[in-house]
Amino acid sequence: MRFTAPILPENERRYNMVSFQKLKTSWEVRVPYKTEDGKYKQRVRKDFRTKKKAEQAAIRLQLGIEHPEKLAKNQTLREFVEN
Repeated sequence: MRFTAPILPENERRYNMVSFQKLKTSWEVRVPYKTEDGKYKQRVRKDFRTKKKAEQAAIRLQLGIEHPEKLAKNQTLREFVEN
């Protein structure tokens, strides 16, 4: 079963829809995006116990794609938004 949904507003994203897929015992998230040179790529992460955790990871992946300089490894989503 696969679900797709936009996470960030349209004016803040360079890609189509994020997709969530239920695996046997976990969730997978795919974030497609377009690079500066016009190529389409996607980031895939899996092994999330709940869909909620996968959605949180999707937001973090999208922010990392849009603002890689601002998203530090040890920074929480709240800290990122406040800065």
